[in-house]
Amino acid sequence: MSVNEKKSGHVSIVNRLFIDLIGNSQSLKIFLTKSYGLELLFTLDELASKQVDNGIDDTYECIVYYKPKRSTFSQFCSSFKDIGVID
Repeated sequence: MSVNEKKSGHVSIVNRLFIDLIGNSQSLKIFLTKSYGLELLFTLDELASKQVDNGIDDTYECIVYYKPKRSTFSQFCSSFKDIGVID
């Protein structure tokens, strides 16, 4: 980030708008409830764009930052189906 970007606030405004967009989405705001949520969202998006069909265990291995216990991660991913984020 350049000094000019810091001074102008453009980077923080873009980040804020992005987080607001996710937070206002019924199907995406769940990703903001966990410390690893945004990383998971980006990972799932990348896997989908590559048309990779990962299971929960494979996706868990992709998480690098703030990695939860495997059982906690599985429960979180299972909740996606309960609230209609995935089929």
